[in-house]
Amino acid sequence: MNENHLNPKDCLGGRYRILSIIGQGGMGAVYLAEDLKLRGKRWAIKESKGNGHVQNFRKEAETLIQLNHPYLPNIVDYFPPNENGISYLVMDYIHGQNLAQKFKNMRNQLPFEKVIKYAIQICELLHYLHSNSKNPIIYRDLKPSNVMIDQQDNVRLIDFGISRSFKQHKQQDTVHLGTVGFAAPEQFEDKQSDHRTDLFNLGAMLYYFFTGGHYYTSRKSLQHTNIPLPMIQVIQKLLQFNPEDRYQDTLQVKRDLEKLQNDKQRLDFPNKTSLELSLQFEPKVIVVGNMYQGAGSTFTSIALARMFHHYKIKNALVEYPTNIPELYSLLNGEKNKPKQYEFLFDKYHEDHWSSNKLEWNSGYTTWYPLPLSNDALLEKNESKTEIEPLLFNIRKPIMIVDISNGWSHPSVQQLCNSADEICCVVDSIPTKFSAGLSQNNLKTAIRLKQSGKNVHFIVNRDINARVKKLWNNTLPWNPSCYIANFPFENVHEHIWKGKMFQIEKNIKDKLIEGLYPFISQIVPKSMLEQQANSTGSLKKWFQIQH
Repeated sequence: MNENHLNPKDCLGGRYRILSIIGQGGMGAVYLAEDLKLRGKRWAIKESKGNGHVQNFRKEAETLIQLNHPYLPNIVDYFPPNENGISYLVMDYIHGQNLAQKFKNMRNQLPFEKVIKYAIQICELLHYLHSNSKNPIIYRDLKPSNVMIDQQDNVRLIDFGISRSFKQHKQQDTVHLGTVGFAAPEQFEDKQSDHRTDLFNLGAMLYYFFTGGHYYTSRKSLQHTNIPLPMIQVIQKLLQFNPEDRYQDTLQVKRDLEKLQNDKQRLDFPNKTSLELSLQFEPKVIVVGNMYQGAGSTFTSIALARMFHHYKIKNALVEYPTNIPELYSLLNGEKNKPKQYEFLFDKYHEDHWSSNKLEWNSGYTTWYPLPLSNDALLEKNESKTEIEPLLFNIRKPIMIVDISNGWSHPSVQQLCNSADEICCVVDSIPTKFSAGLSQNNLKTAIRLKQSGKNVHFIVNRDINARVKKLWNNTLPWNPSCYIANFPFENVHEHIWKGKMFQIEKNIKDKLIEGLYPFISQIVPKSMLEQQANSTGSLKKWFQIQH
Protein backbone atom coordinates (compact mmCIF):
# COMPACT_ATOMS: atom_id res chain seq x y z
CA MET A 1 0.00 0.00 0.00
CA ASN A 2 1.53 3.35 -1.00
CA GLU A 3 0.98 6.91 0.18
CA ASN A 4 -1.80 7.85 -2.25
CA HIS A 5 -3.93 4.82 -2.99
CA LEU A 6 -4.47 1.11 -2.61
CA ASN A 7 -3.12 -1.40 -5.07
CA PRO A 8 -4.52 -4.78 -6.14
CA LYS A 9 -3.73 -7.47 -3.54
CA ASP A 10 -3.36 -4.86 -0.77
CA CYS A 11 -5.40 -5.68 2.32
CA LEU A 12 -7.31 -2.91 4.10
CA GLY A 13 -7.83 -3.41 7.82
CA GLY A 14 -6.59 -6.99 7.57
CA ARG A 15 -9.93 -7.97 6.02
CA TYR A 16 -10.62 -6.38 2.62
CA ARG A 17 -8.31 -7.53 -0.19
CA ILE A 18 -8.28 -5.11 -3.12
CA LEU A 19 -9.13 -6.71 -6.48
CA SER A 20 -9.25 -3.73 -8.83
CA ILE A 21 -10.01 -0.03 -9.24
CA ILE A 22 -13.59 0.49 -10.48
CA GLY A 23 -13.68 4.28 -10.44
CA GLN A 24 -11.42 7.31 -10.18
CA GLY A 25 -12.25 10.89 -9.25
CA GLY A 26 -10.77 14.08 -7.91
CA MET A 27 -11.26 13.14 -4.27
CA GLY A 28 -10.01 9.57 -4.61
CA ALA A 29 -10.76 6.17 -6.08
CA VAL A 30 -13.37 3.46 -5.66
CA TYR A 31 -12.06 -0.09 -5.33
CA LEU A 32 -13.55 -3.54 -5.66
CA ALA A 33 -12.51 -5.75 -2.74
CA GLU A 34 -13.14 -9.28 -1.52
CA ASP A 35 -13.97 -10.00 2.09
CA LEU A 36 -11.46 -12.39 3.69
CA LYS A 37 -13.80 -13.01 6.61
CA LEU A 38 -17.05 -13.55 4.67
CA ARG A 39 -15.78 -15.72 1.84
CA GLY A 40 -17.22 -14.93 -1.58
CA LYS A 41 -18.54 -11.50 -0.52
CA ARG A 42 -17.37 -8.44 -2.46
CA TRP A 43 -17.53 -4.80 -1.43
CA ALA A 44 -16.92 -1.37 -2.92
CA ILE A 45 -14.39 0.71 -0.99
CA LYS A 46 -14.68 4.46 -1.47
CA GLU A 47 -11.54 6.48 -0.83
CA SER A 48 -11.27 10.13 0.18
CA LYS A 49 -7.98 11.99 0.30
CA GLY A 50 -7.18 15.58 1.11
CA ASN A 51 -8.28 17.66 4.09
CA GLY A 52 -10.88 19.53 2.05
CA HIS A 53 -12.96 16.37 1.53
CA VAL A 54 -12.65 14.77 4.97
CA GLN A 55 -15.62 16.58 6.53
CA ASN A 56 -18.02 15.68 3.69
CA PHE A 57 -16.72 12.12 3.64
CA ARG A 58 -17.20 11.64 7.38
CA LYS A 59 -20.66 13.20 7.07
CA GLU A 60 -21.56 10.76 4.27
CA ALA A 61 -20.46 7.82 6.42
CA GLU A 62 -22.44 9.02 9.45
CA THR A 63 -25.53 9.63 7.30
CA LEU A 64 -25.53 6.26 5.55
CA ILE A 65 -24.77 4.21 8.67
CA GLN A 66 -28.05 5.31 10.28
CA LEU A 67 -30.16 4.52 7.18
CA ASN A 68 -31.66 1.23 6.03
CA HIS A 69 -33.54 1.11 2.73
CA PRO A 70 -33.42 -1.28 -0.29
CA TYR A 71 -32.59 1.63 -2.63
CA LEU A 72 -29.56 2.68 -0.58
CA PRO A 73 -26.14 1.02 -0.35
CA ASN A 74 -25.38 -0.58 3.00
CA ILE A 75 -22.31 0.62 4.91
CA VAL A 76 -20.33 -2.16 6.56
CA ASP A 77 -17.14 -0.44 7.71
CA TYR A 78 -15.46 2.96 8.00
CA PHE A 79 -11.78 3.84 8.33
CA PRO A 80 -11.14 7.41 9.59
CA PRO A 81 -8.30 9.50 8.10
CA ASN A 82 -4.89 7.85 8.45
CA GLU A 83 -1.56 9.63 8.78
CA ASN A 84 -1.76 10.57 5.10
CA GLY A 85 -5.27 12.05 5.46
CA ILE A 86 -6.93 9.20 3.55
CA SER A 87 -10.30 7.80 4.66
CA TYR A 88 -12.12 4.68 3.48
CA LEU A 89 -15.79 3.75 3.40
CA VAL A 90 -16.74 0.08 2.82
CA MET A 91 -20.17 -0.40 1.26
CA ASP A 92 -22.27 -2.63 -0.98
CA TYR A 93 -20.78 -3.29 -4.40
CA ILE A 94 -23.53 -2.36 -6.87
CA HIS A 95 -22.94 -4.23 -10.12
CA GLY A 96 -24.46 -2.00 -12.78
CA GLN A 97 -24.24 1.46 -14.31
CA ASN A 98 -25.50 4.86 -13.27
CA LEU A 99 -28.37 6.58 -15.03
CA ALA A 100 -26.05 9.06 -16.77
CA GLN A 101 -24.14 6.19 -18.38
CA LYS A 102 -27.33 4.29 -19.20
CA PHE A 103 -28.86 7.39 -20.80
CA LYS A 104 -25.75 8.07 -22.88
CA ASN A 105 -25.44 4.45 -23.97
CA MET A 106 -29.03 4.55 -25.20
CA ARG A 107 -28.33 7.67 -27.28
CA ASN A 108 -30.19 9.95 -24.87
CA GLN A 109 -33.46 8.04 -25.21
CA LEU A 110 -34.70 6.19 -22.13
CA PRO A 111 -38.06 4.41 -22.63
CA PHE A 112 -40.99 6.18 -21.03
CA GLU A 113 -41.82 3.23 -18.77
CA LYS A 114 -38.26 3.03 -17.46
CA VAL A 115 -38.19 6.73 -16.53
CA ILE A 116 -41.50 6.39 -14.69
CA LYS A 117 -40.37 3.24 -12.88
CA TYR A 118 -37.10 4.81 -11.67
CA ALA A 119 -38.88 8.05 -10.66
CA ILE A 120 -41.41 6.12 -8.54
CA GLN A 121 -38.61 4.25 -6.79
CA ILE A 122 -36.78 7.54 -6.14
CA CYS A 123 -39.98 8.96 -4.65
CA GLU A 124 -40.23 5.99 -2.29
CA LEU A 125 -36.65 6.58 -1.19
CA LEU A 126 -37.04 10.36 -0.81
CA HIS A 127 -40.15 9.82 1.32
CA TYR A 128 -38.11 7.53 3.56
CA LEU A 129 -35.35 10.14 3.90
CA HIS A 130 -37.71 13.08 4.43
CA SER A 131 -39.99 11.34 6.93
CA ASN A 132 -37.25 10.17 9.27
CA SER A 133 -38.79 11.39 12.54
CA LYS A 134 -35.50 11.70 14.41
CA ASN A 135 -33.38 13.20 11.66
CA PRO A 136 -35.01 14.08 8.30
CA ILE A 137 -32.44 13.96 5.49
CA ILE A 138 -32.44 16.33 2.51
CA TYR A 139 -30.37 14.77 -0.26
CA ARG A 140 -29.78 17.97 -2.32
CA ASP A 141 -27.84 16.42 -5.21
CA LEU A 142 -30.26 14.23 -7.16
CA LYS A 143 -28.87 13.81 -10.68
CA PRO A 144 -28.41 10.91 -13.14
CA SER A 145 -24.80 10.17 -12.18
CA ASN A 146 -25.79 9.67 -8.52
CA VAL A 147 -28.44 7.07 -9.33
CA MET A 148 -27.11 3.56 -9.91
CA ILE A 149 -29.19 0.90 -11.67
CA ASP A 150 -28.44 -2.53 -10.24
CA GLN A 151 -28.75 -5.98 -11.86
CA GLN A 152 -32.40 -6.21 -10.77
CA ASP A 153 -33.10 -2.95 -12.65
CA ASN A 154 -33.74 -1.03 -9.42
CA VAL A 155 -32.31 2.32 -8.36
CA ARG A 156 -29.59 2.68 -5.73
CA LEU A 157 -28.86 6.25 -4.61
CA ILE A 158 -25.19 6.98 -3.94
CA ASP A 159 -22.98 9.90 -2.82
CA PHE A 160 -24.48 11.50 0.28
CA GLY A 161 -21.58 13.94 0.57
CA ILE A 162 -23.70 17.13 0.46
CA SER A 163 -26.89 15.84 2.09
CA ARG A 164 -27.96 17.64 5.24
CA SER A 165 -30.17 17.12 8.26
CA PHE A 166 -33.22 19.38 8.14
CA LYS A 167 -33.40 21.87 11.03
CA GLN A 168 -36.66 23.76 11.03
CA HIS A 169 -35.39 26.77 12.98
CA LYS A 170 -32.66 27.52 10.42
CA GLN A 171 -33.46 30.17 7.82
CA GLN A 172 -30.70 29.24 5.38
CA ASP A 173 -28.18 26.52 4.57
CA THR A 174 -24.63 26.77 5.89
CA VAL A 175 -23.22 26.07 2.43
CA HIS A 176 -24.83 26.36 -0.97
CA LEU A 177 -24.22 23.19 -2.91
CA GLY A 178 -25.79 21.38 -5.83
CA THR A 179 -25.19 20.57 -9.45
CA VAL A 180 -25.97 23.27 -11.99
CA GLY A 181 -28.74 22.04 -14.28
CA PHE A 182 -30.42 20.01 -11.54
CA ALA A 183 -30.19 22.19 -8.41
CA ALA A 184 -33.19 24.15 -7.12
CA PRO A 185 -33.11 28.00 -7.00
CA GLU A 186 -32.91 28.05 -3.19
CA GLN A 187 -29.66 26.07 -3.31
CA PHE A 188 -27.91 29.14 -4.77
CA GLU A 189 -29.72 31.74 -2.68
CA ASP A 190 -29.71 32.63 0.98
CA LYS A 191 -32.55 30.21 1.74
CA GLN A 192 -32.86 26.90 3.49
CA SER A 193 -33.35 23.77 1.41
CA ASP A 194 -36.06 21.33 2.46
CA HIS A 195 -37.82 18.24 1.06
CA ARG A 196 -39.23 20.35 -1.80
CA THR A 197 -35.65 20.99 -2.93
CA ASP A 198 -35.24 17.28 -3.64
CA LEU A 199 -38.55 17.33 -5.56
CA PHE A 200 -37.24 20.14 -7.77
CA ASN A 201 -34.11 18.04 -8.41
CA LEU A 202 -36.38 15.12 -9.42
CA GLY A 203 -38.32 17.36 -11.81
CA ALA A 204 -35.09 18.64 -13.36
CA MET A 205 -33.92 15.05 -13.88
CA LEU A 206 -37.22 14.04 -15.51
CA TYR A 207 -36.98 17.12 -17.72
CA TYR A 208 -33.45 16.10 -18.70
CA PHE A 209 -34.53 12.60 -19.75
CA PHE A 210 -37.65 13.63 -21.66
CA THR A 211 -35.89 16.39 -23.63
CA GLY A 212 -33.07 14.16 -24.81
CA GLY A 213 -30.44 15.55 -22.44
CA HIS A 214 -31.31 19.26 -22.13
CA TYR A 215 -31.00 20.97 -18.75
CA TYR A 216 -33.98 22.84 -17.37
CA THR A 217 -32.05 26.09 -17.74
CA SER A 218 -32.23 25.64 -21.53
CA ARG A 219 -36.01 26.18 -21.31
CA LYS A 220 -36.65 23.71 -24.10
CA SER A 221 -40.44 23.37 -24.41
CA LEU A 222 -41.90 20.12 -23.15
CA GLN A 223 -44.87 20.66 -25.45
CA HIS A 224 -42.76 19.47 -28.40
CA THR A 225 -41.76 16.19 -26.77
CA ASN A 226 -43.57 12.91 -27.33
CA ILE A 227 -44.81 12.54 -23.76
CA PRO A 228 -48.44 12.78 -22.59
CA LEU A 229 -49.81 16.02 -21.17
CA PRO A 230 -50.31 14.63 -17.60
CA MET A 231 -46.58 13.88 -17.44
CA ILE A 232 -45.77 17.42 -18.57
CA GLN A 233 -48.02 18.78 -15.83
CA VAL A 234 -46.23 16.70 -13.17
CA ILE A 235 -42.82 17.99 -14.31
CA GLN A 236 -44.00 21.61 -14.46
CA LYS A 237 -45.33 21.41 -10.91
CA LEU A 238 -42.06 19.92 -9.65
CA LEU A 239 -40.08 22.72 -11.30
CA GLN A 240 -41.91 25.71 -9.84
CA PHE A 241 -39.53 28.49 -8.77
CA ASN A 242 -41.16 29.01 -5.38
CA PRO A 243 -41.17 25.93 -3.14
CA GLU A 244 -44.71 26.82 -2.01
CA ASP A 245 -45.96 26.27 -5.58
CA ARG A 246 -44.39 22.82 -5.98
CA TYR A 247 -45.67 19.48 -4.75
CA GLN A 248 -45.66 19.58 -0.98
CA ASP A 249 -45.74 15.82 -0.47
CA THR A 250 -43.40 13.24 -2.04
CA LEU A 251 -46.08 10.56 -1.80
CA GLN A 252 -48.41 12.69 -3.94
CA VAL A 253 -45.76 12.78 -6.67
CA LYS A 254 -45.49 9.00 -6.40
CA ARG A 255 -49.27 8.60 -6.68
CA ASP A 256 -49.44 10.81 -9.77
CA LEU A 257 -46.61 8.88 -11.42
CA GLU A 258 -48.24 5.54 -10.58
CA LYS A 259 -51.46 6.76 -12.18
CA LEU A 260 -49.51 7.51 -15.35
CA GLN A 261 -47.79 4.13 -15.11
CA ASN A 262 -51.12 2.29 -14.87
CA ASP A 263 -52.96 4.37 -17.45
CA LYS A 264 -53.29 2.23 -20.58
CA GLN A 265 -53.55 5.35 -22.72
CA ARG A 266 -50.08 6.55 -21.75
CA LEU A 267 -48.52 5.18 -24.94
CA ASP A 268 -50.75 7.27 -27.19
CA PHE A 269 -47.89 9.63 -28.01
CA PRO A 270 -48.11 12.02 -30.95
CA ASN A 271 -47.05 10.53 -34.28
CA LYS A 272 -46.64 7.03 -32.82
CA THR A 273 -48.86 5.14 -35.23
CA SER A 274 -46.82 2.31 -36.74
CA LEU A 275 -45.64 -0.77 -34.88
CA GLU A 276 -42.03 0.25 -35.38
CA LEU A 277 -42.53 3.67 -33.77
CA SER A 278 -44.85 2.55 -30.98
CA LEU A 279 -42.46 -0.12 -29.76
CA GLN A 280 -41.71 1.29 -26.33
CA PHE A 281 -39.29 -1.15 -24.76
CA GLU A 282 -35.67 -0.81 -23.82
CA PRO A 283 -33.22 -2.13 -26.44
CA LYS A 284 -32.40 -5.75 -25.72
CA VAL A 285 -29.22 -7.72 -26.27
CA ILE A 286 -29.86 -11.38 -27.11
CA VAL A 287 -26.86 -13.70 -26.90
CA VAL A 288 -27.13 -16.88 -29.01
CA GLY A 289 -24.63 -19.72 -28.64
CA ASN A 290 -24.24 -23.46 -29.23
CA MET A 291 -24.41 -25.88 -26.34
CA TYR A 292 -22.03 -27.95 -28.51
CA GLN A 293 -20.40 -27.49 -31.88
CA GLY A 294 -22.77 -27.72 -34.83
CA ALA A 295 -26.00 -27.19 -32.86
CA GLY A 296 -26.96 -24.30 -35.14
CA SER A 297 -26.45 -20.97 -33.37
CA THR A 298 -25.75 -19.10 -36.62
CA PHE A 299 -28.78 -20.60 -38.38
CA THR A 300 -30.90 -19.70 -35.33
CA SER A 301 -29.45 -16.16 -35.15
CA ILE A 302 -30.27 -15.49 -38.80
CA ALA A 303 -33.74 -16.96 -38.32
CA LEU A 304 -34.37 -14.66 -35.33
CA ALA A 305 -33.14 -11.62 -37.28
CA ARG A 306 -35.49 -12.38 -40.16
CA MET A 307 -38.42 -12.99 -37.82
CA PHE A 308 -37.93 -9.59 -36.17
CA HIS A 309 -37.67 -8.15 -39.69
CA HIS A 310 -40.99 -9.83 -40.51
CA TYR A 311 -42.58 -8.04 -37.55
CA LYS A 312 -41.02 -4.73 -38.72
CA ILE A 313 -38.80 -4.43 -35.66
CA LYS A 314 -35.35 -3.01 -36.29
CA ASN A 315 -32.63 -5.42 -35.30
CA ALA A 316 -28.93 -6.13 -35.73
CA LEU A 317 -27.09 -9.43 -35.99
CA VAL A 318 -23.52 -9.21 -34.73
CA GLU A 319 -21.04 -12.01 -35.35
CA TYR A 320 -18.89 -12.02 -32.22
CA PRO A 321 -15.08 -11.72 -32.58
CA THR A 322 -14.49 -15.12 -30.94
CA ASN A 323 -16.21 -16.83 -33.88
CA ILE A 324 -14.74 -18.35 -37.01
CA PRO A 325 -16.01 -15.96 -39.75
CA GLU A 326 -19.04 -17.49 -41.43
CA LEU A 327 -21.85 -14.93 -41.66
CA TYR A 328 -20.32 -12.96 -44.55
CA SER A 329 -20.27 -16.05 -46.77
CA LEU A 330 -23.76 -17.14 -45.72
CA LEU A 331 -25.05 -13.70 -46.72
CA ASN A 332 -23.26 -13.99 -50.09
CA GLY A 333 -21.40 -10.85 -49.15
CA GLU A 334 -19.47 -10.41 -52.39
CA LYS A 335 -22.77 -9.96 -54.20
CA ASN A 336 -25.09 -8.48 -51.57
CA LYS A 337 -22.91 -6.14 -49.49
CA PRO A 338 -23.33 -2.37 -50.07
CA LYS A 339 -20.90 -0.66 -52.42
CA GLN A 340 -17.64 0.41 -50.73
CA TYR A 341 -18.67 -1.58 -47.66
CA GLU A 342 -16.10 -1.71 -44.85
CA PHE A 343 -16.26 -4.18 -42.00
CA LEU A 344 -17.21 -2.47 -38.80
CA PHE A 345 -14.74 -4.57 -36.79
CA ASP A 346 -11.94 -3.06 -38.88
CA LYS A 347 -13.07 0.48 -38.16
CA TYR A 348 -14.81 0.83 -34.81
CA HIS A 349 -11.60 1.22 -32.79
CA GLU A 350 -10.60 4.33 -34.78
CA ASP A 351 -10.96 7.74 -33.15
CA HIS A 352 -13.82 8.88 -35.37
CA TRP A 353 -16.30 6.52 -36.90
CA SER A 354 -20.00 6.33 -37.57
CA SER A 355 -21.82 3.03 -37.69
CA ASN A 356 -24.40 4.55 -40.04
CA LYS A 357 -21.86 4.78 -42.86
CA LEU A 358 -20.94 1.15 -42.40
CA GLU A 359 -24.39 -0.39 -42.09
CA TRP A 360 -25.35 -3.31 -44.26
CA ASN A 361 -29.12 -3.18 -44.14
CA SER A 362 -31.56 -5.79 -45.34
CA GLY A 363 -35.00 -4.42 -44.56
CA TYR A 364 -35.28 -4.06 -40.80
CA THR A 365 -32.11 -6.11 -40.19
CA THR A 366 -28.57 -4.76 -40.10
CA TRP A 367 -25.78 -7.31 -40.56
CA TYR A 368 -22.42 -7.06 -38.79
CA PRO A 369 -20.32 -10.01 -40.03
CA LEU A 370 -16.68 -10.55 -39.14
CA PRO A 371 -14.11 -9.87 -41.84
CA LEU A 372 -13.01 -13.07 -43.57
CA SER A 373 -9.50 -12.45 -42.25
CA ASN A 374 -10.03 -12.50 -38.49
CA ASP A 375 -6.32 -12.42 -37.57
CA ALA A 376 -5.56 -10.88 -34.19
CA LEU A 377 -9.17 -9.76 -33.79
CA LEU A 378 -9.63 -12.07 -30.82
CA GLU A 379 -6.56 -10.62 -29.12
CA LYS A 380 -8.03 -7.14 -29.46
CA ASN A 381 -11.17 -8.29 -27.68
CA GLU A 382 -9.81 -9.92 -24.55
CA SER A 383 -12.18 -7.86 -22.46
CA LYS A 384 -15.66 -6.53 -22.82
CA THR A 385 -14.34 -2.97 -23.01
CA GLU A 386 -13.38 -3.60 -26.63
CA ILE A 387 -16.78 -4.87 -27.77
CA GLU A 388 -19.03 -2.76 -25.55
CA PRO A 389 -18.57 0.55 -27.46
CA LEU A 390 -19.48 -1.27 -30.66
CA LEU A 391 -22.71 -2.64 -29.22
CA PHE A 392 -23.68 0.77 -27.90
CA ASN A 393 -22.89 2.53 -31.17
CA ILE A 394 -24.98 0.13 -33.26
CA ARG A 395 -27.81 0.22 -30.75
CA LYS A 396 -31.02 -1.19 -32.23
CA PRO A 397 -34.24 -2.17 -30.46
CA ILE A 398 -33.08 -5.78 -30.81
CA MET A 399 -29.42 -6.81 -30.99
CA ILE A 400 -28.64 -10.48 -31.62
CA VAL A 401 -25.07 -11.50 -30.83
CA ASP A 402 -23.98 -14.88 -32.21
CA ILE A 403 -21.18 -16.20 -29.96
CA SER A 404 -21.20 -19.67 -31.58
CA ASN A 405 -18.97 -21.87 -29.34
CA GLY A 406 -17.34 -19.07 -27.35
CA TRP A 407 -18.97 -19.52 -23.93
CA SER A 408 -15.67 -19.94 -22.07
CA HIS A 409 -14.04 -16.77 -23.39
CA PRO A 410 -13.78 -14.08 -20.64
CA SER A 411 -15.29 -11.34 -22.82
CA VAL A 412 -18.25 -13.58 -23.70
CA GLN A 413 -18.82 -14.31 -20.00
CA GLN A 414 -18.92 -10.58 -19.30
CA LEU A 415 -21.24 -10.04 -22.24
CA CYS A 416 -23.63 -12.69 -20.87
CA ASN A 417 -23.63 -11.00 -17.47
CA SER A 418 -25.02 -7.82 -19.04
CA ALA A 419 -27.23 -9.36 -21.78
CA ASP A 420 -31.02 -9.31 -21.51
CA GLU A 421 -31.68 -12.75 -23.00
CA ILE A 422 -29.34 -15.74 -23.38
CA CYS A 423 -30.23 -18.49 -25.87
CA CYS A 424 -28.56 -21.90 -25.70
CA VAL A 425 -29.08 -23.80 -28.95
CA VAL A 426 -29.36 -27.60 -28.84
CA ASP A 427 -30.38 -30.02 -31.59
CA SER A 428 -32.13 -33.36 -31.64
CA ILE A 429 -28.95 -35.47 -31.45
CA PRO A 430 -28.41 -36.25 -27.75
CA THR A 431 -24.95 -37.87 -27.97
CA LYS A 432 -23.10 -34.55 -28.30
CA PHE A 433 -24.85 -33.22 -25.22
CA SER A 434 -23.07 -35.70 -22.96
CA ALA A 435 -19.55 -34.57 -23.94
CA GLY A 436 -17.39 -32.80 -21.36
CA LEU A 437 -17.41 -29.40 -23.11
CA SER A 438 -21.19 -29.57 -23.51
CA GLN A 439 -21.58 -30.24 -19.80
CA ASN A 440 -19.35 -27.25 -19.01
CA ASN A 441 -21.55 -25.08 -21.21
CA LEU A 442 -24.62 -26.47 -19.44
CA LYS A 443 -23.10 -25.51 -16.08
CA THR A 444 -22.55 -22.00 -17.44
CA ALA A 445 -26.21 -21.81 -18.48
CA ILE A 446 -27.37 -23.01 -15.07
CA ARG A 447 -25.09 -20.51 -13.29
CA LEU A 448 -26.48 -17.65 -15.38
CA LYS A 449 -30.03 -18.81 -14.70
CA GLN A 450 -29.37 -18.96 -10.96
CA SER A 451 -27.95 -15.43 -11.06
CA GLY A 452 -31.30 -14.16 -12.33
CA LYS A 453 -30.59 -14.00 -16.08
CA ASN A 454 -33.21 -14.95 -18.67
CA VAL A 455 -31.71 -18.16 -20.10
CA HIS A 456 -33.55 -20.07 -22.84
CA PHE A 457 -33.03 -23.38 -24.56
CA ILE A 458 -33.89 -23.28 -28.26
CA VAL A 459 -34.19 -26.72 -29.85
CA ASN A 460 -32.99 -26.77 -33.46
CA ARG A 461 -33.89 -29.55 -35.93
CA ASP A 462 -36.89 -30.70 -33.90
CA ILE A 463 -38.21 -34.02 -35.24
CA ASN A 464 -41.45 -35.05 -33.55
CA ALA A 465 -43.52 -34.93 -30.41
CA ARG A 466 -41.72 -37.93 -28.86
CA VAL A 467 -38.30 -36.26 -29.20
CA LYS A 468 -39.78 -33.04 -27.83
CA LYS A 469 -40.93 -34.90 -24.72
CA LEU A 470 -37.49 -36.47 -24.30
CA TRP A 471 -35.85 -33.03 -24.44
CA ASN A 472 -38.26 -31.73 -21.82
CA ASN A 473 -37.16 -34.55 -19.51
CA THR A 474 -33.43 -34.17 -20.25
CA LEU A 475 -32.92 -30.40 -19.93
CA PRO A 476 -32.93 -28.66 -16.52
CA TRP A 477 -35.90 -26.54 -17.70
CA ASN A 478 -38.21 -26.69 -20.69
CA PRO A 479 -37.08 -25.17 -24.01
CA SER A 480 -38.61 -21.83 -24.97
CA CYS A 481 -39.23 -22.93 -28.56
CA TYR A 482 -38.55 -25.58 -31.19
CA ILE A 483 -37.28 -25.00 -34.75
CA ALA A 484 -38.42 -27.56 -37.29
CA ASN A 485 -35.98 -30.01 -38.85
CA PHE A 486 -35.37 -28.83 -42.43
CA PRO A 487 -33.82 -31.23 -44.98
CA PHE A 488 -30.05 -30.84 -44.88
CA GLU A 489 -29.75 -30.97 -48.66
CA ASN A 490 -32.20 -28.06 -49.05
CA VAL A 491 -30.21 -25.87 -46.69
CA HIS A 492 -26.96 -26.67 -48.51
CA GLU A 493 -28.51 -26.06 -51.90
CA HIS A 494 -29.50 -22.53 -50.88
CA ILE A 495 -26.03 -21.82 -49.50
CA TRP A 496 -24.38 -22.93 -52.76
CA LYS A 497 -26.78 -20.74 -54.72
CA GLY A 498 -25.99 -17.77 -52.51
CA LYS A 499 -29.57 -17.55 -51.24
CA MET A 500 -30.86 -17.15 -47.69
CA PHE A 501 -32.74 -20.27 -46.71
CA GLN A 502 -34.64 -18.58 -43.87
CA ILE A 503 -36.57 -16.19 -46.17
CA GLU A 504 -38.18 -18.83 -48.40
CA LYS A 505 -41.94 -18.49 -47.89
CA ASN A 506 -42.73 -22.04 -46.75
CA ILE A 507 -39.62 -22.02 -44.54
CA LYS A 508 -40.43 -18.62 -43.07
CA ASP A 509 -43.94 -19.70 -42.06
CA LYS A 510 -42.52 -22.68 -40.17
CA LEU A 511 -39.92 -20.45 -38.48
CA ILE A 512 -42.64 -18.02 -37.41
CA GLU A 513 -44.58 -20.88 -35.86
CA GLY A 514 -41.49 -22.29 -34.13
CA LEU A 515 -39.94 -19.06 -32.85
CA TYR A 516 -43.09 -17.20 -31.84
CA PRO A 517 -43.14 -18.57 -28.25
CA PHE A 518 -39.68 -17.08 -27.71
CA ILE A 519 -40.21 -13.81 -29.61
CA SER A 520 -43.45 -13.15 -27.72
CA GLN A 521 -41.40 -13.11 -24.50
CA ILE A 522 -39.26 -10.30 -25.96
CA VAL A 523 -41.93 -8.16 -27.64
CA PRO A 524 -45.44 -7.64 -26.19
CA LYS A 525 -47.92 -10.06 -27.78
CA SER A 526 -50.36 -7.24 -28.54
CA MET A 527 -47.81 -5.68 -30.87
CA LEU A 528 -47.08 -8.95 -32.62
CA GLU A 529 -50.80 -9.64 -33.05
CA GLN A 530 -51.29 -6.15 -34.46
CA GLN A 531 -48.77 -6.98 -37.14
CA ALA A 532 -50.35 -10.42 -37.66
CA ASN A 533 -53.62 -8.75 -38.63
CA SER A 534 -51.91 -7.19 -41.64
CA THR A 535 -50.17 -10.39 -42.78
CA GLY A 536 -52.33 -13.02 -44.43
CA SER A 537 -50.52 -16.27 -43.62
CA LEU A 538 -49.55 -15.12 -40.16
CA LYS A 539 -53.10 -13.95 -39.44
CA LYS A 540 -54.36 -17.42 -40.39
CA TRP A 541 -51.79 -19.01 -38.04
CA PHE A 542 -52.92 -16.80 -35.14
CA GLN A 543 -56.53 -17.78 -35.75
CA ILE A 544 -55.58 -21.45 -35.54
CA GLN A 545 -53.66 -20.89 -32.30
CA HIS A 546 -56.42 -18.89 -30.63
